[in-house]
Amino acid sequence: MENKKEYTTAKDKDYLRKSIEAYTKSIAFAPVESKELSLAYANRSAVLFRARLYEDCLLDIERSLKRGYPDKLKTKLFLRQSLCFKALKPSSELETGISKANAIQWLSYLKKYNRTYDITDKYSKMMNELNEPREIIKFIPEIKNDNAIIVGASDAIELKKTNENHQHIVATRDIKSGEFIYISEPFATTPGDKIRFTNCWHCCRQTWAAVPCDNCPNVIYCSDRCH
Repeated sequence: MENKKEYTTAKDKDYLRKSIEAYTKSIAFAPVESKELSLAYANRSAVLFRARLYEDCLLDIERSLKRGYPDKLKTKLFLRQSLCFKALKPSSELETGISKANAIQWLSYLKKYNRTYDITDKYSKMMNELNEPREIIKFIPEIKNDNAIIVGASDAIELKKTNENHQHIVATRDIKSGEFIYISEPFATTPGDKIRFTNCWHCCRQTWAAVPCDNCPNVIYCSDRCH
């Protein structure tokens, strides 16, 4: 895999998307319930934190902890968790305080191999980097006025018969630019190769915190619900 530093310091405007996708690949190919899987989830959580995707970051932190994340690194992970709660619930100190207490609890394990680590200084620097959560606008096509005859269509169209055996669709009114007049759910969908590690294989929605299929490393899901 490419150098981890590239994904945490790169200036390319597209580096966050690329790095999240790269870590998703490492998650997909890691052995099930392995230490490598816990490390991959933690690494992706760091990028999600920088991307201000705090809810997704929390999901990856929890997944990492459940899979045996190394004790000597837990302090850093709990600090990140604490700041995610701080960004999402600025007026609440409960979750933030619990996560910070957990970070302090595991500090002695970190100090065994990094004696110069200053948790107060690190927390302060991370606080200065904290911003409001990134707003993700999900585009969902919508039919504003349902058609009484054609399922999935708007009232802007209707069926017109030309004879007993032929019919075609005609407009019933002026149709605005960009207006949806018909939406049909597909019988089956499969993400293309270019979005294999960015879109759910069940619902096809884009995901930043995907979970892998236990049986195939080429398949990811947006959540445990779609898994």
